[in-house]
Amino acid sequence: MFYRKFLFFGFLFLLPLFSIAEEEFSYDLGAVKFKKNPLQSGSTAPNDGAISNDEEHVYQINFTSNPYKQKKRAISSSDESASEQVESPIAEVEDSEFTNWKPKAKPPSAETSLLNSYGLYSPHVKTISGQKRLWVGGWVSSADPFEGYLQLLDNGVNPAEIYGPDKIYTGLLTDSADQNANNLKLSLALKGYHVNDPTIIAPPSDAGQDRSTWLYMYFTMLSNQVAEKCRKSNQTTEHCPDLFEKHDIGFASSIDGGVSWTYRGIVVTAADSGDGKGAWTPSAIVVENEIWLYYSSGRQDFNQENLFRLKLHANGHQKLDAPQAVDISAFKAGKLYANAEVVQYENKGRKRFLMVANDGPQKNISLHESADGLNFKTKEEKLITGNAVVSPFIEQAFMNEVSSHGGTTSVSAFSAPLFLRIYYAERVSAESWKLRKTELNFDLK
Repeated sequence: MFYRKFLFFGFLFLLPLFSIAEEEFSYDLGAVKFKKNPLQSGSTAPNDGAISNDEEHVYQINFTSNPYKQKKRAISSSDESASEQVESPIAEVEDSEFTNWKPKAKPPSAETSLLNSYGLYSPHVKTISGQKRLWVGGWVSSADPFEGYLQLLDNGVNPAEIYGPDKIYTGLLTDSADQNANNLKLSLALKGYHVNDPTIIAPPSDAGQDRSTWLYMYFTMLSNQVAEKCRKSNQTTEHCPDLFEKHDIGFASSIDGGVSWTYRGIVVTAADSGDGKGAWTPSAIVVENEIWLYYSSGRQDFNQENLFRLKLHANGHQKLDAPQAVDISAFKAGKLYANAEVVQYENKGRKRFLMVANDGPQKNISLHESADGLNFKTKEEKLITGNAVVSPFIEQAFMNEVSSHGGTTSVSAFSAPLFLRIYYAERVSAESWKLRKTELNFDLK
């Protein structure tokens, strides 16, 4: 079948190893030269000291693409070295100051299907100028991996000269799955690369720079040359370790509300990830005047959580310290927490952090909580369950009558104190993916 024959894969984190036995993919590392975001030629976007996209850089990167078939549906396209270490703006809070909490046996929930697609997942949702906007990554149709990619490679086209099959799309978000599909437009594609797993923030301004109209995006990257090398080797994933261990995280900026982006360069290389085993599936948050970037490494022994946090300057790329390993209380050797997403919320007047992640078999999405954003206590291993549930994203997390994630004040319709609105992707068949939204409430006990 296609997956074995072409050894071509998607960004679903470790899907071939843990969930679908017949789908095997592989990749290797390569170096690619790149100048500009082809979607942004001639556009203007904030530089702020970031890597100039007029300069030529050689990047070593890693990526994947999502191997599922469906009828075609077209979508049109419309570092510096670290400075001195900065003390965390979040005060250390002992867990004993807070009561333990756990969900009701059947927490009240409301779930909506927001997008049916061929291979789009990794959702991110942000309200901009009063309108909710969705970003997703992956494949729109079979044209992405086949006509738009594999056929070109088989015809001898240099992989560095074509767009990777994984791309990032955006559109206004409604309650209609059909309308959301129609709204999607191409947002970011890079010649020579796969791109996926978008995470978007509004960066903080400082005395030297007003960034109030800017957005930053961090995303996973893989060079087409890496993918092609492993495809031609006819090796399985186990024999192409660079597939997991050489991913980098890219950085882009936008001044039009996230519709289009200017590529700025790589902020986390595979070698500098924290364990030297790659960096992918990023999650970024703003903590006072800093950007905290969470990501996974591709280490395959799973003797550690394989999660790291990196603090960045408000300019989006300057490192404030070295990557720090994230600790999860329920972790045991061999366990995987993938596609981790972190947000802030307030509890008893103190800033706290929530993390959601899917497990290796992609049967469960778990929930974890932290006082310092580095040491997380597991609160629920089966927050969301399904046959293939991945890439959770928390749009809102707040205590009733308390400031919510994103800076707004809200009160949920349920009586339990903690309110969560989560988006995630679920594979419902070999040819169908759904983007879902669910709302949950929890009791503090």
